[in-house]
Amino acid sequence: MPSLPESETSVIIESPGAEKNKGPIWDIVLKPIVLPAVTNGKLKVLELAAGSGVHTQHFLSSILDDDKNIDIEWHPSDPDPASRASLNARAKLAVMEKYILP
Repeated sequence: MPSLPESETSVIIESPGAEKNKGPIWDIVLKPIVLPAVTNGKLKVLELAAGSGVHTQHFLSSILDDDKNIDIEWHPSDPDPASRASLNARAKLAVMEKYILP
């Protein structure tokens, strides 16, 4: 994982609740829905209330762990500017910004 300047990582919002439930949400709820939705190697997702980006990062990495050749367009949404900044910083740290679209 690349390192980012303190000015960029300082905006990351920690969410213990999101960290705790990201695995079960993916395994039990989303994996059975999202992976079958891949059509011709493409997946488009609109994530509502993306928050700090914990789930976005986990879900994207889980999809890519399953199949690195999936062409993903992930559209996280959140009206809170601090949450969007956190999400963008997490995406940069995880080298996933190419998948996350405005």
